[in-house]
Amino acid sequence: MKKLQMELANQRMRKYELKAPNLTIEQMQSIHDDIIKQMDNLMEAYQNG
Repeated sequence: MKKLQMELANQRMRKYELKAPNLTIEQMQSIHDDIIKQMDNLMEAYQNG
């Protein structure tokens, strides 16, 4: 459980990657999609105990 909480916190902090200067729309979309995918994986891991 503690590991899942740490991973969740890490993913929440990744939103700051989107504020990096000179990112293209494609790079921003890729970062966004990866964050969402990782959050979904964490949710599934949490639900499966």
